[in-house]
Amino acid sequence: SINDQLTKEIVSKKKIEEQLKDSEHLKSTVLETAMDGIILLDSDATVLTWNKMAEHILGLKKQETLGKSIYLFVPHKLRKELKNSFQNYKNKGYDQLINKRVETIVHRKNGVPVHVELTLIAIKTKNGHIFNAFFRDITQKKKVETEIREAKIAAEKSASAKSMVLSNMSHEIRTPLNEILGLTKILQQSDFKTPEVDRKNLDGIQFSAENLLVLVNDILDFSKIEAGKLTIHKTNFNIHDLIHKISRGFRIKAEEKGLQFLLNIHPTVPKFIIGDQHRLSQILTNLLGNAIKFTKEGTVTIEVRCLEESDKSIVLRFKVLDTGIGIRKDKLQNIFKSFYQAYNPDSNKIDGTGLGLTISKRLIELQKGDLKAKSALGEGSEFEFTIKYKKSELKLVDEKNAAHVTLPSLNLDD
Repeated sequence: SINDQLTKEIVSKKKIEEQLKDSEHLKSTVLETAMDGIILLDSDATVLTWNKMAEHILGLKKQETLGKSIYLFVPHKLRKELKNSFQNYKNKGYDQLINKRVETIVHRKNGVPVHVELTLIAIKTKNGHIFNAFFRDITQKKKVETEIREAKIAAEKSASAKSMVLSNMSHEIRTPLNEILGLTKILQQSDFKTPEVDRKNLDGIQFSAENLLVLVNDILDFSKIEAGKLTIHKTNFNIHDLIHKISRGFRIKAEEKGLQFLLNIHPTVPKFIIGDQHRLSQILTNLLGNAIKFTKEGTVTIEVRCLEESDKSIVLRFKVLDTGIGIRKDKLQNIFKSFYQAYNPDSNKIDGTGLGLTISKRLIELQKGDLKAKSALGEGSEFEFTIKYKKSELKLVDEKNAAHVTLPSLNLDD
């Protein structure tokens, strides 16, 4: 009947009205409980609404702002940002006026500064456009960032001071050490008849002083690296000659321990390259010294081969392998840390400063390379690194000055 139909329509309208009320209540609840400050503006930047978080951030009650221009409540810099955003929108019609959260500072009513992130979004309506400004209080975040930054600066200053002390100390120690070594050498080479016991004492002084000089030089290099003052010098040099000279000394040390020393330079490795031969020598000396130190029996091997080549450059891969005591897997990640020392079973003590591998890794990284280690307890160790060198135009070898050392070799042609 007509009455029933009217009743249904009335009931339906009431439901719709209730749903609209619920919807408006929900929107209002969402707006008021939002973690961001939300300010609704008309096209003239007049405040239409202002939620509780906006009240908290800016220290202004909604009643103080409604119907007033937003420009009255924000600093000059932000006012300019908002005006430019509105103008850009009118000219270009961007849906999002500020395309990312912009960091700025606003001031509460009491003058206290607040760091905020701002986003401004346009909303199309039947009667034109309204704009949503979202403010997020990042004061605590900025405070933490400042504290972290200041702590970093303090740590860097402390590290710099530490490096300076180490450097100065190393320089001061090295001078008397060189005098001790020089005087010891003069006594060893003198024509005076020196009793055998005194000769052994002199040899002991020389050995200890040389070891101490190595430690001092390690500390000096480490302090330079930490202070960012160590530079790589690039010159033409004969890499075959350099590696043979290094290997000659370590071959003698290896044979003294009953070890076999193997060397292989792949035929594709050019004789002349451009790079820092002193630092390459230092790296190989550290790695070979460790290999011999921690190997009781078997072999110590050095391999060099070409990994990549272009018209102007070449990447060389170096490997130092041993059949020594190896390194536990859970300790392997520590070996490149500063002052980390390994136990040497041959001497029954901890050897060195613990800086050799740290310095080697840093030197390789300064040359855009990488040092890697593979090892297992009782199965020996393998250290591998790559360095990119420039090709040299030098082709001729001075046969008179070239060092020729015949060493047992491996076959790397496969």
